[in-house]
Amino acid sequence: MSTPDDIDLNQVVADLFEIRPESAVDWYGRTLGQPLPEYDVAESKTMMTKTMQEPFIDRVLPLVILRKNDEAVHGLLYDVLKSPNDEQGMLWLPSIGGAQEHYGCPIALVVPCIDVATAKWALAYSQWEDRGCYALPFLVPRPEDLVSA
Repeated sequence: MSTPDDIDLNQVVADLFEIRPESAVDWYGRTLGQPLPEYDVAESKTMMTKTMQEPFIDRVLPLVILRKNDEAVHGLLYDVLKSPNDEQGMLWLPSIGGAQEHYGCPIALVVPCIDVATAKWALAYSQWEDRGCYALPFLVPRPEDLVSA
């Protein structure tokens, strides 16, 4: 999954959302997710989770709570996925459930991916019976992809 020396891309995303929480809404707009409810304020938060296998590593999951009249109406939980990873995927449902319980609102899981194969893996991993998928991947372009644009 990761090592203690890996760059924590989730922390980078959390730092971005701290500066501009609306980025979480912009990124959500690049997924196949349902329309978001009306809201007044986007509030940056984080969730902490720990890997399930040694070495146990604390992981930051960026979270933005959308509020209407000071009430949480929806949350956007993020987990950057560098490559297909069952251990990382196993943390998704408990993280969604923990955020829903804490904030009392629906939580969408958005999974930024750097390639199509990883995005497809996230969809397949999160397939939930016949109800669809609970992960909403989107592709993050690589710098070299932008040069040819």
